[in-house]
Amino acid sequence: MYNVNEPPPHWSLEVRKGFLDDRWKEEVQYRKNAAQEREKLIDVYREDVLTVLQNWFAKLRSRNFYFENALRFERPVEADKGTINALIN
Repeated sequence: MYNVNEPPPHWSLEVRKGFLDDRWKEEVQYRKNAAQEREKLIDVYREDVLTVLQNWFAKLRSRNFYFENALRFERPVEADKGTINALIN
C-alpha cells in the first residue's frame, strides 16, 4: 500500500519530482487559503470564534455529537419573567 502523499517508488525520477512539485504547490495554496479564511472569521466573529471552533472540532474528533447549549456563567439558562418585569418596571 502506498502513501497517497508520496509517489509510488516505481515511478521514474522525473515523474516523482513533478508529483512532489504539484503536491507542494497544493499545500502552499491550502495554507494560504486557510490563513485567509482564518482572517475572515476573525474579522466577522472576533478572536473568540477560533476557541469555539477548536472546541467543536475536539468534540467531533472524540465522537461527541452533543452540541446543546452548555451551562454558562454569563447568563441564566431560564429567565424568570416576573423578575425581569420587576427590573424593567
